[in-house]
Amino acid sequence: MTRKHTKRKVYPLCYDTMRYVKEGVSVTPTALLDQLTMRDLSSLDAMAHGLGTLQEWVDLKTCMNVCEHMAMNGVGPEALPFCRQLEAALIDAAHRFERTKSMGLTGAGIQAARHVIEYHQLQRGSITRKEYEKFIQSTGDRIRSQAPEVTSLQSSQFEKETT
Repeated sequence: MTRKHTKRKVYPLCYDTMRYVKEGVSVTPTALLDQLTMRDLSSLDAMAHGLGTLQEWVDLKTCMNVCEHMAMNGVGPEALPFCRQLEAALIDAAHRFERTKSMGLTGAGIQAARHVIEYHQLQRGSITRKEYEKFIQSTGDRIRSQAPEVTSLQSSQFEKETT
């Protein structure tokens, strides 16, 4: 009686490892950065004109959260005061939306959002793609873990959007 022998299958990799490594250590391409910036700016424009929806609110919140997390970890720490101002403005906009069903920002909130988007654009361009993806992942992890600095809105409208 002989023992069974398992023949191991070796699956070929379908990607070029050197290109994969170069993409990870390179700065994010400008086309992708421009696409993200346009999304942030269109969300800001809708909120500035009082025509914002929950999606625009979430887009600005996401931009602000990642910018704040990067600033707290040393990438552009001068953005923190504007992140705090935008956070307060977004909370006010959420409460106003509950009362009036109209989503918009105040003048100070619009100015803070412009600064946050500008700083976030500089932050994105100054680090590698891998580091940026790591910041996005850790920001999501901190929100899900209910870290002490995370502000959560307890509202029926925003409950599913903020978690």
